[in-house]
Amino acid sequence: MGINNNYVKAIVGLTLAVSSVPVFAPVYTKAATFPDVPDSAYYADAVRELTERGIVSGYEDGTYKPNNVATRGQMAKILAGILGLDTKNVVDPGFTDVLPSNPYYGAIAALAQAGIISGYEDGTFRMNEPIQRNHLAKMLVNAFQLRLPEGATMPLTDVIEEYKDYVLALYTNGITTGRTATQFDGGSYVTRGQLAAFVVRTEKALQSAMNEEEKPNTELNPPTES
Repeated sequence: MGINNNYVKAIVGLTLAVSSVPVFAPVYTKAATFPDVPDSAYYADAVRELTERGIVSGYEDGTYKPNNVATRGQMAKILAGILGLDTKNVVDPGFTDVLPSNPYYGAIAALAQAGIISGYEDGTFRMNEPIQRNHLAKMLVNAFQLRLPEGATMPLTDVIEEYKDYVLALYTNGITTGRTATQFDGGSYVTRGQLAAFVVRTEKALQSAMNEEEKPNTELNPPTES
């Protein structure tokens, strides 16, 4: 199964509604290389691209630390950057643990304002917590308005009901293959390298769908996740 063109139109509408900045008009500023991101790594191109576009950055020591666990705040910053959301003129989302002085405040507020995130029932967002694969799936689907092709099925057998549609949307749109042929491993944490790969893979899937909207859908074959 390929990309469902219904969500292509949906995300274009979302983009026009929440931002005057085009989602898919990246500006590359400079070559970005990190000593701890080898060219052979499956996430290398994604890390490099997001860095050159100013969406992510490395650490002061010049490394990217791709194996470090990514946080919910980092995910919010990346998504807001990819979508071109206005992170300055925002409405306070009301999360008790996200103050306006926090560097992630603008991104989190913009995503909440666009209806992409909602936080936890206790009123927190928990931006410093590691992001789980289940949560990543939900945020990506909400951000890019992914839709399930009719009658879609998948062989991943460990996905809990709450996240089934989100994971299935990623799987059927060729954005994830699972950790194994039958396991998504939704409760495990996402690394910085994996996060970059997931986000860029989703964006490129949407680009491909937009380019091929009037043509037969193209099957995507992402690399096995490690």
